[in-house]
Amino acid sequence: MTVYGDILFTVNAVPDFLLLLLGAKLCGYPLRRWRAALAAALGGLYAVAVVLPVPLFFRSVFGRMLCFLAMAAIAYGVRPRALRPAALMILCGAALAGIVYAIVQSEVLELVTLRGESIYPISARMLILLAGVFYLAAALLAAGAMRHGSREQTAIRITLGNRTVSVTALRDTGNTLSDPLTGEPVIVLAPQRGRELLGAELPGEDAAAWIASHPSLKARLVPYRAVGVQRGFLAAIPCRVKIGEKKEHTALVAVSPTPVSDGGSYEALIGGIAS
Repeated sequence: MTVYGDILFTVNAVPDFLLLLLGAKLCGYPLRRWRAALAAALGGLYAVAVVLPVPLFFRSVFGRMLCFLAMAAIAYGVRPRALRPAALMILCGAALAGIVYAIVQSEVLELVTLRGESIYPISARMLILLAGVFYLAAALLAAGAMRHGSREQTAIRITLGNRTVSVTALRDTGNTLSDPLTGEPVIVLAPQRGRELLGAELPGEDAAAWIASHPSLKARLVPYRAVGVQRGFLAAIPCRVKIGEKKEHTALVAVSPTPVSDGGSYEALIGGIAS
C-alpha cells in the first residue's frame, strides 16, 4: 500500500485545526489562528512520522499524549484555564472519530493497518469535508444553546460631554466589575464604541498614565480580570447613563480591551447595574 505524506499530513492537520478552533469557540477562549495552525501542523507531522520507521515510543499512548500536550500548549498556551478548551478538543475529536468510524462500518469497509496504525479507508476530501461539517454543526448548536435571550438585553445610552453612544447591552450576572473603594458597578463598553464615546485614543495597558493625561474626565483605576488577561487595570469614567426607559443617572463606564460579544449582538455589559 502506498501512503502519500502530503495527503496524510493534510487530512490530519486540517481536522486538527478545526478541532482546536472548536475547543476554543465552545468555551469562549481567545485563540490566535496562527497558533492553532502551528499546533495543527505539528499534529500533521506526527501523523506522518508514526507511519515511518520510528522508535515504538512515538506510536505509544505516551507519544500521542506528548504530541497532544504540545499541540495544546502551542495553541492555547500553558495556563490553568487552557485545560477547558483542551478537554473540549479531545471530546470533539473523539466524537468526530466516532462519526468517521460509523461511516466506515456502514459502508462495510475494513480499516487499513500500516505499522500498527489504523488508517480510515475513505478519501481525503471526504474526511476533510466531514471535519468541516462537524465544526459548523457543533458551532451552530453551541451558539444556539448559549445564545442569550432578548429579555437579558437592553438598550442603553451613554453620554460623556457632548458625545453620546447608544448600544445594546447584556445584563451579565457574571460581570462583577466594580470600584473597589465604593463598590459601584462598572459598565463595560466594547472598544469600537469606546472610541466613539471618548473621541480620543483608548486607554492602553498603562491605564494610570492615560488617566493622568486626561484629568478632566475624572477617571479612576478599576482592577479587573478577564479571559486572555491575567489581571490589569481599566480606566473607569463617570458618565451619564440611561438604561431602557429608566431615569438617566451617573455611572462608571470602562472600555474593554477586547470585544465583549463573540457574535456582536451586544456591545456592552451592565452587570449588576439596576435598570
